[in-house]
Order: sequence, then structure tokens, then C-alpha cells
Amino acid sequence: MDKIIISIITISYNNINGLKKTIDNVFNQNINILEHIIIDGNSNDGTKTYLKSIEKNYLKWVSEKDKGIYDAMNKGIKMANGEWVIFMNAGDIFANTNIVSDFYNQNFTADLVYGNCKISYPNQYSRISKPNALNTLWKGMSFSHQTVFIKCDIIIQNKFDTTYKYCADFNQIFQLFLKHYKFKFWDNLIAIIEAGGISDTKRYISTNEVYKINRRLEPKLKKHFYFVPKIILGYLISKTKLILPRKTISFFTKLKYK
Repeated sequence: MDKIIISIITISYNNINGLKKTIDNVFNQNINILEHIIIDGNSNDGTKTYLKSIEKNYLKWVSEKDKGIYDAMNKGIKMANGEWVIFMNAGDIFANTNIVSDFYNQNFTADLVYGNCKISYPNQYSRISKPNALNTLWKGMSFSHQTVFIKCDIIIQNKFDTTYKYCADFNQIFQLFLKHYKFKFWDNLIAIIEAGGISDTKRYISTNEVYKINRRLEPKLKKHFYFVPKIILGYLISKTKLILPRKTISFFTKLKYK
């Protein structure tokens, strides 16, 4: 096997179908300078049997209990041997078979490279999500972590802070930004992901965590005026969604992103 350039880390728990989808997608990448690390949370849906059946020298896996999503991600980081790391959770896929090779051929000199993603919703609606300007990063993750390539040596020194339940990824990225690591936007569709992640379904709670992180890392008065109304509105929206029909929610989702 050639020198490993990309370490792809996938975390999973009782999502064997999503895991198969991601593993197949990584297998179809047209380059062999990668490794695929699977961190399974001791699933009971046949995941371990499935992983034992795979005979691919670039795939490494562990199946054991963990302390949550970010603890599992940190386990993956410890196992990574590539120059770059990217996270593709169970069910996530690269947008096409050339992403890893295209990334490699770009020969980026940045510390962190991020791009665009496609978000798929349960109602068969999807949209392309492009990052916001870096100077608005304090407002929250403006790009999906499934589109972020980070230098392995940097992420090893800046693992996820597991005291944050929903936004440890934002805490990590925002700290790297404030430390003046070099960020580079790659205007390319990197990943296709499914809506409904933990920070999606608990939006107002995750917003509150982002607010707390800002107060710790870069406290500014203007941020109070931004976050407090947003948290209140998010709470009201989350409660309203509990009583609205799914079709109505789908309608407003499409309307929001038109």
C-alpha cells in the first residue's frame, strides 16, 4: 500500500445500513492512498459481524462502548496515520468517486481545507450548502465537518473537547481559526449528508453551546444580541415542530432554502 495521505474516520452506532453505504462509497474512491477507520459504539444490529467479514487492508475498525460522538471521533483520531483527516459518519458519502484523488492533486498548503456539501432531507428534498464567510464563523459551523480536511498533526493536538455534547466540532474549528491556522475554501461539492444530525434536531440547544463557546473564547457584547434572540426563537420553533404535520414542516423547509 502506498503512503497514506487521507484518513477517513467513520463513527457509527446501530446504523448498519448507513455504515454499508459509507464503506461502499469509500471503497469506490479511485485512489489507494487512503485508510478508512470505523469506530462503532458496540452496536447490536449486526455491525460487528459485518465488519469482521470485510477483507480490505486499508480498513481498520473497533467496536466498543464509548462516551458519545466526540469521544468516538477522538478514538478515530488516535488511530489515524494519514497526512490529512476527514470525518464521514455512517450514512455520509463523498459526492463522487474522484473527491479524494482531486483533493490530493490540488496539493493544498493550508492547515484546513473546507468545501460544499449536499444536504438530503427525509421528504426527498435536497439543497447545496455553501460555507459562509470566515469572519462570521463565530456564529456557528458555517460548513459541514464532512467537507473538512484537517492536517493530522494539527487535529491530534486539538482533539474534540467532550465536555461539549453538541458542538465540540465548532469549538475545535473556532479555536483553530482564532489561533490563526491557515484555512482554505475549496469550491467543490465534497459530501452528501442526511439532515437530522444531533445539532440539527437540538438546534436551540446547540446554539446555546455555540454561545457558551464564544463567551469563553472571544467574548464580545454584540454576540449577546445575536445569540439570545436566536436561542429563544429556536426553542419556539422546536416546540412548534412537535405539533405540526410532517408535510407542513417539509413545505417550510423548502420555502426557507428557495
